[in-house]
Amino acid sequence: MLDVRYHMFYLCAVFLMMGFGILIGEALYPHQVKAQTKYLAALKAQANSAVQQGQAARDQLAKTEQAIDALRPALVRGKLDGRRVLVIQTGDYPDAVTAAQGALADSGATVAVTVSLTDRWAILTPKQRAALLTSLSTGDAVDENAPAVQDNTALLKALAALLAQGTAGQPANQQARDALEGQSLITISGAGDLSRPTSLFVLVGGGKGDGGPADSPAALDTALVAQLNAVTGDNARIVGCEPLDAVVSFIPAYQGADLATVDCVDQPLGQLALPFALRGEKDDYGLKPTAARQIPASLEGNTSS
Repeated sequence: MLDVRYHMFYLCAVFLMMGFGILIGEALYPHQVKAQTKYLAALKAQANSAVQQGQAARDQLAKTEQAIDALRPALVRGKLDGRRVLVIQTGDYPDAVTAAQGALADSGATVAVTVSLTDRWAILTPKQRAALLTSLSTGDAVDENAPAVQDNTALLKALAALLAQGTAGQPANQQARDALEGQSLITISGAGDLSRPTSLFVLVGGGKGDGGPADSPAALDTALVAQLNAVTGDNARIVGCEPLDAVVSFIPAYQGADLATVDCVDQPLGQLALPFALRGEKDDYGLKPTAARQIPASLEGNTSS
């Protein structure tokens, strides 16, 4: 009980001192106090106005997105009919992968499979890489005594060959799949398969900023893009995308690799742009400062659809 009374008296004393301080300040420096009061009132008014304007902008954006979402199915229908697309997840946002898959399906594309690169790429030691490469080339068990390998280039080359060429009639690619899956470097999901060649790819990146491997896009994404281009003779068409709220953006890295990009694939605007980007309307689409345009040029009447 004594402790409670003590805290009550202490709080009362603090508030009394604050009150006396205000009274003394007004008595000694009335003009300064009034000026500060007016200044604070003005700041409050500005803050309230900014909040109201921000809410109005968000409301307008939501209405615009709803309108785009209503029009999108008709605009993308048939744009990728009969095309096989492979989705590669390198980032932290599975919902963005789902959004990309939906956008592709709406345009008539068939998602062959979705391949996810796991965090294990970031923790492979040089000895582990060497051992894994031995199994890739021979099909035998992992050789722990193989010479050290300092980077993932050779492994990514094997992965790129698997993704672009498929496994049918390609025993080396089947060995690569078995080894990469067996070492939990990739996971493969979807109703399709990896047996046939593919030339259309969607990279879904974006990091959460938690210090995980996905926060360093250049480590895998751009290196994999280089290998896909090498394997296909630069005939691969690759689009890099991410969700609007990605904490760590991969878009600058994708742009540096000369890819078409979509920075809001989880939004109707991004889902509208993705099929057109895969058709060859190469640009940087989205809502972030790195975007060059929002709507594909063919929808604005600037090119043939």
